[in-house]
Amino acid sequence: MPGEQASPGLLSGKGNKLRRCVSERERMKVWAKVRKDNKTIAEHVVEIGCKHAIEVENWAEPIGELCRELDLSRPVILRKHIRDLESFSHTVFRAGDFMERIDFDRLEIELF
Repeated sequence: MPGEQASPGLLSGKGNKLRRCVSERERMKVWAKVRKDNKTIAEHVVEIGCKHAIEVENWAEPIGELCRELDLSRPVILRKHIRDLESFSHTVFRAGDFMERIDFDRLEIELF
């Protein structure tokens, strides 16, 4: 609304959603690697506006963006994947995690 300001530390985002605003050096990067026969055949990195994995409310957004850029179908994100990201900053999606047939061995997601 006119005259209203967002709370400190918040920034208006797409669709009037509010999300955390952190400085450029505090942004977390999410790296996706498509692996086949122990070789990386494709990779892409996106930045998200959270400093720690525990702060991410919806992992479907960054993983979906990575899959879009890599021209992959979206995997089914299970609680196990979220726990692995929060605990180890790494998770792996295998063929059984995708609804469609895939022509690679695994999709690795790593946070840094």
